[in-house]
Amino acid sequence: PLHMFTANIDNPLFLTLYCKTYQGDEAELPVLYERLLEKANEKIHIKLAKPIEVAGYDQSENIVLPIVEAISKQTLLTGKRYFEKSEIESMPVWNSLGLTARPFITQLIRENILHDYESDGKNYVYSSFDQRNDYFSAKTILLMFQTEEEIRKYVSENVLGIVDGELKNLENRDLSAHICALYAEKFGKECIDIIQSISDESDREDLFRTYIESFEWRSKIYLS
Repeated sequence: PLHMFTANIDNPLFLTLYCKTYQGDEAELPVLYERLLEKANEKIHIKLAKPIEVAGYDQSENIVLPIVEAISKQTLLTGKRYFEKSEIESMPVWNSLGLTARPFITQLIRENILHDYESDGKNYVYSSFDQRNDYFSAKTILLMFQTEEEIRKYVSENVLGIVDGELKNLENRDLSAHICALYAEKFGKECIDIIQSISDESDREDLFRTYIESFEWRSKIYLS
C-alpha cells in the first residue's frame, strides 16, 4: 500500500520486496511475501529443472513455500533465527519433498530468500527479511492449532512468554501482531486482549503499539 511505501522509503529490504512483487496494485504486505516466494519458485524451477523433474514436480507446484514454512517452524521450535547450514540441510522437509538440500539452499540464497555468512569456520543462514519470517511462523502456528483456546494459550505461554504477569519475550511483538492478523482472518475476532494479563503497563503499550501499526498492512476485509 502507498502509505506503507512512504513509511518504509528508507528501508532497502522493504524496497526490494516492493519492487520485486509490484503488480500495479496496493496489495497487503502478506500478499507481497507470498508473491516473492512465487517468483523465487519460478526461477528455481528453471535453475534446478532436472532434479525437480526427477522428484516428480511440474512448474505449477510451489516447492519454495514448504521449505520456507519448515524454516519458520524450526524458528518456532528452537527460538533461533540464525542456523548453521547443516541444521537446515538436516530438516525433515527435504526427505518429504524428495529433494537434495544443498543446491536448493544455494538457490534460495541467490534469490535473496535466505542470506548466509561465515563465523568461526561455520556457515550460517537466516531469513532475509525478519517480518516475512514472522508472517510464515504465524501461519505455521495457525496450522498447528485448530481452536481459539489452543492458539491463545500458545501465544501467551510460548510466543510472548507471559509468566505470572511478566512478559519474557518482548522481541516477539511483530510475530504476535502477525498472529493477531491471521487469528482475525480465521475467527473473525481479535486476540490482542491476551496482553491484559501482563502486569507492566509499558510492556502492554509496546505490544499494543505494534498491534495498531499492523493495521497498515492487514487486509481491510478482516479488520474487526
